[in-house]
Amino acid sequence: MPTINKVLFLMASAKTIPGLSGKIAIPPAGMLSIAGYARMYFPDVKFMLRDFGVENLPFEDQVRAVKQINPDIIGMAARSFIYPATVRLATAIKESLPKARIVFGGHHPTLMSADTMYPDCFDVVVRYEGEQAFVDLMKMFVNDEKWPKLYSGPYLDDLSHDYAWDMIQYPKAYARFYSPFNSDPLGSVVWSRGCPFNCFYCSGPALWNGSKPRVRYRSPQSIINELNSMYSLGVRRFFLHDDTPNTDLKKFESILHAIIKKKSGMSWGAAGMRADENMTPEYLFPLLRKAGCRYVCFGIESGDSSVLKKLNRNVSFDEIERVLKLSKKYGLRTAGSFSIGHIWNEEDGSLGGEKEEDLKQTIRYLKELIDKRLLWSIQFSVIDPVPGSKLWETAEKFNLLLYEDWEDLLTYDRVRLNFNHPYLSQETVDHYYKEAYKLIGMNPKHAIYLLSTIRTFRDLYGLIRTGSFVWRKRLFNTINKNGNKGKTGFFAAKFSRLP
Repeated sequence: MPTINKVLFLMASAKTIPGLSGKIAIPPAGMLSIAGYARMYFPDVKFMLRDFGVENLPFEDQVRAVKQINPDIIGMAARSFIYPATVRLATAIKESLPKARIVFGGHHPTLMSADTMYPDCFDVVVRYEGEQAFVDLMKMFVNDEKWPKLYSGPYLDDLSHDYAWDMIQYPKAYARFYSPFNSDPLGSVVWSRGCPFNCFYCSGPALWNGSKPRVRYRSPQSIINELNSMYSLGVRRFFLHDDTPNTDLKKFESILHAIIKKKSGMSWGAAGMRADENMTPEYLFPLLRKAGCRYVCFGIESGDSSVLKKLNRNVSFDEIERVLKLSKKYGLRTAGSFSIGHIWNEEDGSLGGEKEEDLKQTIRYLKELIDKRLLWSIQFSVIDPVPGSKLWETAEKFNLLLYEDWEDLLTYDRVRLNFNHPYLSQETVDHYYKEAYKLIGMNPKHAIYLLSTIRTFRDLYGLIRTGSFVWRKRLFNTINKNGNKGKTGFFAAKFSRLP
């Protein structure tokens, strides 16, 4: 009977996407989870991870490295914009190691239709969650059973297994260049899966449609074990990447209490926090602070209430201002996540979308929040149609998509419109994108406020690095008409709009 000695999880290098390779990459949580789950069933198998997006090896060296490992099974995953890079690497590996079995999964095959065709470099394509599916495939392998070309695994009810952080060979390579804290290695964690909301631009509803309940949480002990593993690798800070971590307050609080009890000494930031008043009781904020949280990002998206309604973002501006004030009151740095360039379906089925006045209103609202000193930083982006989202479906329906290859998606760090917008040009979008970052990067009053939040040398160093990132990558780096990045930045965007 066949045996499994080595399993290699492999991330392809998205070389055409500068924001998703090299220094700002983060460990692939999905692969760490699948490996941790699978080795409960196969304790004698050696599980390994190579992330070529971090290692920055030439392509030939990547193939040579996999050949040297000579794994029995290779697990690969991709979002749509790194799918071509994954195919290129898998094809080369198959030519070099024809006996190795390659499993392909992740967001891309999950969000594409079930009848999508995939190249022969993949022995099997997995849709939906990968933990149980990967174990099933390993069992088929040792039982000498033929793999299907397409396999769907169930959503897990129990998320108490440990993640395989010990697979990471190069933890220092995951240090982000841009951080609200410092430049030491940054851990990436996910404590829950799913989101109960149905925002128009998000692929989450399609991704978690089969999950019952819609949002599931890991056990506090699993999370503590993960933090211990990260700490042993030299990680002293991490970022929480949940879609909506405060969906279930009781479960979220149990995790925070476990971290407080552990006294890890780690600092962290949280993205995806929902501002709804029923999801943000005041007692949550000091609890976050006590658990080591120092930075929270709330999804605001737009400063125009009519746009928020079209996007199915049912959060009021009063609720947003309330959570920002509470965050500040309890010593948490705040960020607001904004996006521009939205389109939607009108009630009569016609195509609707943001106009320049809507973008102006978002900038006015952003300025209002900054003038009130309610935002420490911002995350401002140009919206991208993502497969599985209603936004994608609308862009397809009205033949608006511009990409010629999957790699064109997100290629420009969410700065360029990658679809034909009915009301906005790239020049207009670029202008308001720069205007947003001017409010935090070229605003003396905001600079004074930021300096007032400094408590330690680490705070100062982190602020300098953050400011450097905003100036170099946001204010003085833009997209020209050919879709290429240049160093003309804010001034080009400003003067190009003069009469």
